[in-house]
Amino acid sequence: MEEHDAALKPLEMGASVEAFEEDYELSSREIEILKALGTEGESTVSFQGLKRKLGMHQETLSRALARLHRDGFVERTPDGYRLNRKAAPRLPLSEGGSERTLPVIRAYVPPFVDTKTLFTALRGSWFGSLRWLRYAETEGEAVLTWITEKGDVQVDLRVRDGSMTIQARVGESVDMRRALIAAHELYRHLASFYTKQLGSGVMLLSSESSEPRAS
Repeated sequence: MEEHDAALKPLEMGASVEAFEEDYELSSREIEILKALGTEGESTVSFQGLKRKLGMHQETLSRALARLHRDGFVERTPDGYRLNRKAAPRLPLSEGGSERTLPVIRAYVPPFVDTKTLFTALRGSWFGSLRWLRYAETEGEAVLTWITEKGDVQVDLRVRDGSMTIQARVGESVDMRRALIAAHELYRHLASFYTKQLGSGVMLLSSESSEPRAS
């Protein structure tokens, strides 16, 4: 990417998306892709996940990503696409905070479960109505995310210090019941994984106490 960095000239503070679009001769679709990647932070987003999230035709998305990669705005990895870290601070890509986040389930990872083995088994997987979207890892936390076939609900599995949280993210117009159903779909898949691979279930965290109790 180094050869492209010179092309990523800085904008003035507070520059609008329209100014950015004009300055870099980007199409509205390309701006939409950058916004979608920007909302996912440091994570790598799969091609199919982007396709569902944006509702964009496969060939259209492929061409737009190829240009963004060529011009140094995005990086391509074996797992998908992410923003070029050097370009990201220059991008005025706020989504405006219309997304709602609903924490649904908190649980302990069973002590006999190796989290790396769990992540390997889950990463890239499809089940029920959920399709793989992205993986992100920051200091002390790993986040795996799926998106529904319709692209209207995202479900995160966040793992930190031996505990995990399943949360759903939806837009303002989406029925929250769909978020609950999607989150529990992920939970059922986890329970099935434990049962088949390890012969055990999950220890739920009580809302009244930090001590675990059997589910």
